[in-house]
Amino acid sequence: PASSATAVEMIDVGEIELAVGAATVTDAHHRTRRLFASGYSCIFNPRLLPLPSELSLEKYLDAPHLLISFDGRRGVVDDVLDGMARTRTVVGSTAQFASAAVQLATLPVLCAMPTHAALRFAAALDLTVCEPPIPLPHYDINLIWHAAAGADPAHEWFREVVVDAVDRFVSGGDSPA
Repeated sequence: PASSATAVEMIDVGEIELAVGAATVTDAHHRTRRLFASGYSCIFNPRLLPLPSELSLEKYLDAPHLLISFDGRRGVVDDVLDGMARTRTVVGSTAQFASAAVQLATLPVLCAMPTHAALRFAAALDLTVCEPPIPLPHYDINLIWHAAAGADPAHEWFREVVVDAVDRFVSGGDSPA
């Protein structure tokens, strides 16, 4: 599995040709194309966790949380809460947005996930999405590739196919496949 933490290295060793994600690339041998901006939203199952659609900080902190994290220990929410001298109760953890969505369909937990994913999962699984009561960062989702592949016509074509699929996904059209 690729993540923002491993995507660039996977491109360098030839495991993948392209990455789509929030990875930050600063070196000269990679290229990026901004696809869209995202942030974080809260998502939950209102039938199992009856929360208001506008969460107060207290209701947010009182709810059990599902963590999405590469290391399974902490995430961006925990970093923000540390700065506020607050904590939350994490009752489960996963590294993938999709597995979090499946768990949200059956568990009374609250989860912070990227807004673009939360909106799609909420529509498919009848979940509720709302704004978090804490200031979470916004970030860009980028297409990333190795500079050596930049002029390859087949690679250029493939990048455009991915860009078109992401555009349809973000606009609410067909999901990327």
